[in-house]
Amino acid sequence: MKKLVVLAAVAAAALVSCTKAETPVANTEPQEVHFSVANLGTYEFKSPTLALGADGCGNVGIYAADLGANHVAATVSGSTLTPVTAIKWGVGQTSSTTFAARYPHADANVSGEYTIPADQSAEDAFTYQANLMTAVTVASPSTEGGVVFNFKHPFAKVVINVTNNLGGDGIASVKLTSMKNVASTFNVGTMPVGITLTDATNDMIAYKVSDGVYNLIVMPQSAQPNIVVTTEQGSVYTFQLGSSYAFAAGKIATTSVTLNSVGGSTGAGVQQSVSFGFETTDWAAADSNPTNTETSKTLGNYWHVIGCVYDDAHKNITATPAWNFDYPMALGNDGKWSITINYDEAMSDTGKGLKLRRFTNGTEGDARWTTQFGFQTGTADDWKLESGGEYLNLSGGGDSKNIRLASTGQWTIVLDNDDLTATRVGDVTVATVTE
Repeated sequence: MKKLVVLAAVAAAALVSCTKAETPVANTEPQEVHFSVANLGTYEFKSPTLALGADGCGNVGIYAADLGANHVAATVSGSTLTPVTAIKWGVGQTSSTTFAARYPHADANVSGEYTIPADQSAEDAFTYQANLMTAVTVASPSTEGGVVFNFKHPFAKVVINVTNNLGGDGIASVKLTSMKNVASTFNVGTMPVGITLTDATNDMIAYKVSDGVYNLIVMPQSAQPNIVVTTEQGSVYTFQLGSSYAFAAGKIATTSVTLNSVGGSTGAGVQQSVSFGFETTDWAAADSNPTNTETSKTLGNYWHVIGCVYDDAHKNITATPAWNFDYPMALGNDGKWSITINYDEAMSDTGKGLKLRRFTNGTEGDARWTTQFGFQTGTADDWKLESGGEYLNLSGGGDSKNIRLASTGQWTIVLDNDDLTATRVGDVTVATVTE
């Protein structure tokens, strides 16, 4: 009987021992957070041309204050983000944590100051801003799939399409005036990004993407800027925005402007301006562009024709006195200056003929005669341009005689360095002047 009791006790002890061995032991080691990106199919993650440092190019910066992560660099492979330094959940954590991400990676706190360059004409300056994206998400250790970031653009993109009808006078720069580009607060820990703009404004120079296409990245804001296009010859075309426009984060604001030749002008050569408009699309959507036909224009270093001439806008000769309007010539792709103009000596009782003179923006009065083109004073008075006639010794300035054309009508005048050609429209013979 005693033996039986002892065996029962041993069996019971074995059963207790087996039960204890199967009891799970609590895991006291912190677990790594797993990160991925949801929208790599929408946004191409690539290194901007601007060098960001060895660990900056192509990396994403991750922020998680609860877990002690501040701009931790993470590499991108497919849709997976791998932090260079592991980010781990808290021991026993069940609550959620807010995660923020910034691309490209930068050694900057989750909230700070930020300035978009006013001059984005260089590829580096534009590309970095165009690539910058942020994301915010909330997750816990039990979140299926881990921490998934959906990146968005915090800035607005501006597309300016310029049609240049000025021949050989190319575009030197395209600006968007009076835009706020400095943020005293740039908080990537919120979505949308928390941006507090300062009151300072700057003219922003666009990046030339291709011929006739100029892009800018701007802070989200409501503004009423002008577009100012300056040509290689120094002409200035100003397009005015008729009312305030909301430049929205993640959106493209697209517009189109046209540079046309300026007609007869007085003073500084400024014409009336008209408004233009933007059309908004999503960042990845195709652009659709409104059109404009006229603008405020101030000519640069152009040759002009002045005298007994008028254009179609000044057909009323009585109300268009001679020598009162400068008609700008067009610069061709071949480097020649040309104009087709109406000629009538009846416009003046004394100052017959015409002259060519060259001046720049803002030149007034007699200063416009500093560089001129006419016959030398020593030339005899048989200096009308007849068909087939050839005249020499043109004067570069100072008391030169006027150039007279053979008859009333429409003439095309071409200046090729020191050679002047005048052709009556409809005639096959040409009158030329060479030096």
